[in-house]
Amino acid sequence: MATNQPSAMAANATGSQNGANSTVPGSPTNSVSTAASTTSGTPQSAQAAYIVAKQFHNQENDVSYPQVVGLPNPSVENSVNQYLKQHSLYTANANDSGANLAHTYTSDYNVVWRQGNVVNIMLNSYYYPQGAAHGMPGQESIMLDLRTGKIYQIANLFKSGSPYLKRISDLVRQQDSGHELNSFQTFTGVTDQDGFYLTSGGFKVFFSPYEWTPYALGFPEFTIPYTQVSDLIDPSADFWQALQVPTKFDMAADTKLNLTKIKSLGYVPDDSTSTTVPDGSGNLLYAFSASPQAVTDGSVAKVFFFLGHQYLGTDTGKDHGPVLHVSPVGMATMSVRYETSGAPLEIDYGWNGSALQPNRSFPPSYTEWSSK
Repeated sequence: MATNQPSAMAANATGSQNGANSTVPGSPTNSVSTAASTTSGTPQSAQAAYIVAKQFHNQENDVSYPQVVGLPNPSVENSVNQYLKQHSLYTANANDSGANLAHTYTSDYNVVWRQGNVVNIMLNSYYYPQGAAHGMPGQESIMLDLRTGKIYQIANLFKSGSPYLKRISDLVRQQDSGHELNSFQTFTGVTDQDGFYLTSGGFKVFFSPYEWTPYALGFPEFTIPYTQVSDLIDPSADFWQALQVPTKFDMAADTKLNLTKIKSLGYVPDDSTSTTVPDGSGNLLYAFSASPQAVTDGSVAKVFFFLGHQYLGTDTGKDHGPVLHVSPVGMATMSVRYETSGAPLEIDYGWNGSALQPNRSFPPSYTEWSSK
C-alpha cells in the first residue's frame, strides 16, 4: 500500500503487479547509478551501445546533452559525441544580433523513437535574451544508427532523384485543412532543412515557430505514413535496412499500453518528461512523469516506471512537486530531476535485473510533498 513517503517496497516482476501503489525502493542499498556498474567490458554491438546524459551548467546555461557509449569504432563514437554536444550547446555566431546580450539558455533531450539499430533523439532548447518579450524554443531531431554511428537525414530513406519532398509537401497540405501554414505567406513546401522524427509506421515533419505559423502555435507537425511514400523509399538504403533489424521490443505498442495504464490510475502523462533506456537484456525500460487528472499545470506529479509494458511502480507513494526532467543515464539507468525550493534534486534509478533501485533517498530537506 502506498505511503506518504518514498516506499521501501521493491518493485519487481512479481510484486509490481499488486496494484497502483507499488513504488521503487527508498533505500540506496545495491543501487545501480552509473552505466559502468551495469555493464562489463566495452560493448561491441548495437544492442550494447546506449545513450548517457552529460551536464553543462554556468550562470547563463543549463544544458543536459546526450552522449553515446559503446560504438564499435572509438573514432566514430568521438565524432558523434562531438556533434551531439555542439548541437546541444548555444553558440552565438557573428551574424547573431543577440550574441552579446545577457541571456539564459536551457537545453535537454529525450528519446522519441527507437527501432532496429536506430535511435531518434530530440534536442529541446529555449533561448531567452534578457528583456525580450519571450524566449525562442528550439527542436532538433537526430536519427542515429547505434551500430555504425551514422547520423541519418530524411533524404537517406528515399531513392536518389525521387520527388520525395514534393510528395511530403502535398501530404502536409492535405492535412493542413485550416491553412495555418499560410499564416504569413503561401506555404512553398517542405525542405530537407525542416525537422523530421520517426514514429510507428512512418515519420513526422515539423516546423519551427515563425517559420510558417505564429509563435503561439509552437511546432506544428504532420504525420507521414510509410504507406503513402512506399514507392519512393529505397529498400536497399542503409537507413531503411537499419530500421528493419529485429528487436525484442515494440516501442509503439509498449508506449500505448503504458500510457493507457497511467491514465487508468487517474494520471495524465507529460510527453515532454519521459524517457526510455535499454535494460541490458534486449528489452526497454520506460519512465513517464504524470500529474493527477485534476492538476493541469504540472505542479503535482509522480514518475511511473515500466519494463516493456510491465508496470513496475512509481518513484514515491505520495504525489510530489514538479518533475523538471527525466533522462537516460546509461544502460538500464534513468535520472529524474525534481524541482525543489533550492537546487534541483537528482535521483538515478537503476535496474538490477529484478527491481529498480534509486541511488539515494529523498532527503529530509525535500518538502515538496503534495497535500492535494
